[in-house]
Formats: sequence, C-alpha cells, structure tokens
Amino acid sequence: MRNPLPTIGVLITKIQYDKKVVETNIHVVDGSTGNLLGYRAAEDLGIIHVAQSVTSKMQTIAGKFPNIFKGMGKAENIQVKLYIDENVEPKQQPHRRIPFHVRKAVEKELDKLKEMDVIEKVSGSTPWVSLIVVVPKKNNEVRICVDMRKANEAVKRTKRHANNRRADHRL
Repeated sequence: MRNPLPTIGVLITKIQYDKKVVETNIHVVDGSTGNLLGYRAAEDLGIIHVAQSVTSKMQTIAGKFPNIFKGMGKAENIQVKLYIDENVEPKQQPHRRIPFHVRKAVEKELDKLKEMDVIEKVSGSTPWVSLIVVVPKKNNEVRICVDMRKANEAVKRTKRHANNRRADHRL
C-alpha cells in the first residue's frame, strides 16, 4: 500500500516562472522532501507540456512517399548471397503444436503468403527447419513469424562494402 506524503498544509499564492504568473496551491510537506507544485500549475507555467496527440515521423514519411509504403514490402529482383559457416551443424527444430482454435487461421495465412510469393512449399527433406510462432491478431487473424535464431548462428558476418552499407544479411 502507498504511504501518503505527510502534508502540513496548503499555501495559496502567486508564483512566477519566466514571464508567466499563476495563482496556485503549494502543498507544504513535512520533512526534507521539499514542497510540491501541482500538475496544473506546472502546466500553466509552461514547466511541463503534455502532448495530447502524437504523430510519428513514419506517418509523415509515408504520406510524402505513398508509392514506397504499399503492399508487403518484398524486395524483388534482388539476390542475396549468404555466407554459411560449414562448422555449424544444421538444426531441424521440432515443430510446436498450434492450438486448435487458430489452426484454420494459420492455414489461411499460409495460403495467403504462398499466393503473395512470400513463402514457397518445399518438397523433400531439408537440413534446416525453423519454428514458426503464431501471434493472434484481431478479427480471428494471425501473424506468422519464423524463429530464425538457430539458423542465424550459421550465417557468417561479412565486412562493410565500399559504400559503407553493411553486407550482413542475417534473417
């Protein structure tokens, strides 16, 4: 339980900060903690400012360049060379069970991702198998994420290119 501050009383006075003057209540507190200036007085004096709405820089940038910020954001016609450390043993992680109540939504999302050419079906065996993590969204939809931590252990870090961009392509 919270302990209230021991107040001796309230002083009604005018106080000034920069060129602003307000009449307010100052709560006099017993002890060495000092006296308390209320939220309203601090705001009226301009000592603090509370934002009522926040617009992110991302919204501003997306408004200026709407053609860039549409769709999945898939980079097309770009090949990336991953340098794999052959000393790292491939991992085939066991699949996590998907709760019954989201299985249909998972199948629907996987079909959608296949149709958008974000993922593709692999037939046969593969040395690497990573887990999917299903995150429920609103409206009975799901987000499918891939846990790439084990696979990333095998990706070698590379040096910077001449144009100073990183050539590290971890997934």
